[in-house]
Amino acid sequence: MEFDEEALAPGIGVGIAIGAGVGVATDNIGLWIPVGFAIGLALAAAFQQRRGGEKESEDEEPEGN
Repeated sequence: MEFDEEALAPGIGVGIAIGAGVGVATDNIGLWIPVGFAIGLALAAAFQQRRGGEKESEDEEPEGN
């Protein structure tokens, strides 16, 4: 699955923020930043799917024309 930038940036940002918060709280930031990054990728996939999946390529014509 390819991510579009509109879904990827906020997902990773939120995930890293969550990871940093948990890392500071548990005094293990080295572990939780990458975990937050992984959570961010999962959130980006969810954001993209909720918006309707992958965007159509500009080269392709929409069906029905």
